[in-house]
Amino acid sequence: MNSFKEKLLRLKNELNVATDKEIAEILGMKPTAFNGRKTRESFPEKELFALKAKCPELNLDMDYILLGHRHETYEAMEKEALKDMPKPDFSDKTGLLVQLFMQCD
Repeated sequence: MNSFKEKLLRLKNELNVATDKEIAEILGMKPTAFNGRKTRESFPEKELFALKAKCPELNLDMDYILLGHRHETYEAMEKEALKDMPKPDFSDKTGLLVQLFMQCD
């Protein structure tokens, strides 16, 4: 299970900061409020998602921060799991549309 401390360490790594005070500031929280959340082991996910939406240039890897695995890891696992699946053979325009839809991210 990913504890508050583990998530916090990964968030600090992603943002290249060292202190809880810096994290609190980046998340728009007062240090005392952040420390209270830390004591209760209640990770500020809402604030983290708001930061990701507000600052997309940070390219925060939410899978890494919250789950401990990089997004690319899940993509590689999915690709490996689906590699032997039969590919549908569509010959009409509807089938082409379905194929294109399936290829979208």
